[in-house]
Amino acid sequence: MAYGSASGGTTDKLKSAPVPLQRTAGIEIQIPEDTRVAFAVFLAQTVEAGGHYLYLCGIDKIMANESKGALFAWDGCAKAAPAQEKR
Repeated sequence: MAYGSASGGTTDKLKSAPVPLQRTAGIEIQIPEDTRVAFAVFLAQTVEAGGHYLYLCGIDKIMANESKGALFAWDGCAKAAPAQEKR
């Protein structure tokens, strides 16, 4: 299953395509191990936008790990990998 092809509300995406996760100090959720930058956010406002909702968030915390390369989504988000191979 490619990410973006089903709602996470009805499908456990991590069960069918596991991603190694890590705990980070100061936030309750886990984030992927290869994450270069992550944001812990809070919901500030919900706005109806036609048949959808727009969720406006504020940032509680920014986490960064400069030793990790930037990842990009490939093949319909089925794979995350750097844009270039390191030599």
